[in-house]
Amino acid sequence: MRYQVLRVGNQGLHPKYQDSHPKYQDSYERNQDSHPKYQDSYRGNQGSHMKYQDSYGRNQDLHGNAIKKAVSKLETAFF
Repeated sequence: MRYQVLRVGNQGLHPKYQDSHPKYQDSYERNQDSHPKYQDSYRGNQGSHMKYQDSYGRNQDLHGNAIKKAVSKLETAFF
């Protein structure tokens, strides 16, 4: 409804807008075409996300090992 009111208010400009509209449509369709590429890129990022997850898990392991080493050093130092 808001668009209808705007269209009535811009009645004088409307034909010019009509001329530019198909160009906008083409641009919109081109963006639609590029969308699957974006999807692939998104899936690619999903793939790298899993890699990041693995790396995160490895870092967790390393962190645990570092704590164990530090604790064993403390134990040998104090006991």
